[in-house]
Amino acid sequence: MRYSLIVFDWDGTLIDSAGAIAECIQQAARDMDLPVPDRDTASHVIGLGLHDSLRHAVPALPREKYGEFVERYRQHFLAREDSMAPFAGVRELLVRLNERGITIILIEHIMSAVMSFSQRLAVLVSGKKIADGKPEDVVRDPEVVRAYLGQ
Repeated sequence: MRYSLIVFDWDGTLIDSAGAIAECIQQAARDMDLPVPDRDTASHVIGLGLHDSLRHAVPALPREKYGEFVERYRQHFLAREDSMAPFAGVRELLVRLNERGITIILIEHIMSAVMSFSQRLAVLVSGKKIADGKPEDVVRDPEVVRAYLGQ
């Protein structure tokens, strides 16, 4: 069977982000003077929803502090995003698939993660397409900048 389109989620499927996720949870807990979960506990949350993740990894975190914790986690994660590499062979696989005429869709909100793979970039916000075109043009689009950087 020949496929003309394959959709991948970037985080955790094509790149190994599990270690970074656990470390960022631990660092956010330290930032807020909460008990720091061990690596296994922090890793166990991968795939869970936000509230389930926080209840499991940082049970001492009051519900009203969830937003602050998430923001601290996000800052640590974004600081590491460029150091997370694809699993071995992923780059080559994506190139081979594309050379065979297969369209590849990567689902990811971190623009730098997909820039080197993309020939075309579409940006959606709340289900509405706000930009579509060459990656180097899309990342400079004022509406994209406003949506992702709040400017």
